[in-house]
Amino acid sequence: MPQSFITILLILIFIVPGYIIKKVQELFVTFEKLSRFEITIECIIYSCLNYALWTPYLLYLYGLSQTNIFSQNLKVFLPLILMVFISPVVLGIITGYVTQQQYFYKFLCRIFKKSGISIKTPGTEIWDKAFDRPVKFWVRIHLSNDKIYEGLAEQISTYPFQKQLYLTNVGVVNEKGEKERELDTVSGVYIKADNVEVIEILE
Repeated sequence: MPQSFITILLILIFIVPGYIIKKVQELFVTFEKLSRFEITIECIIYSCLNYALWTPYLLYLYGLSQTNIFSQNLKVFLPLILMVFISPVVLGIITGYVTQQQYFYKFLCRIFKKSGISIKTPGTEIWDKAFDRPVKFWVRIHLSNDKIYEGLAEQISTYPFQKQLYLTNVGVVNEKGEKERELDTVSGVYIKADNVEVIEILE
């Protein structure tokens, strides 16, 4: 059997299911940036968890391997497609939603609360959590050059992209904290998070 075919087969078996799970999870939760090695290890672990759910079918395949597995056609290959491609999507949705709602975190908090042990808050950075809102909202931005702007947060980028804000209806705020004047000459203002000192979210 060609070496290249074996390599592709190993990637398909041990990387693809875990990669699908991870990508689906990221639709629900923003995770910290990992190295390629760490991502690969995560994908392998997720793939193994996925296969653990399919243990009866894998045992069935093992039994067929003692005879002629290729004579079974759909009985073998349809569940195989479900196991490698469809099951990871479902598992990613379930684990992503559970992580987003912090069910496991809340469960651990209840267990360790009496012992005085504290655990880290899972998931995203503060930036992502603060701006995870279904509607547009007003913000007041204090820049590192001491200028203060107030506007409507139209668009916000989060991990894995560079943190940025796009504001409309922008006005300059004076030293008294009052919105002094509108920037009528522009339709919006683009702000990089690196230039921001403080962000006030106005309810």
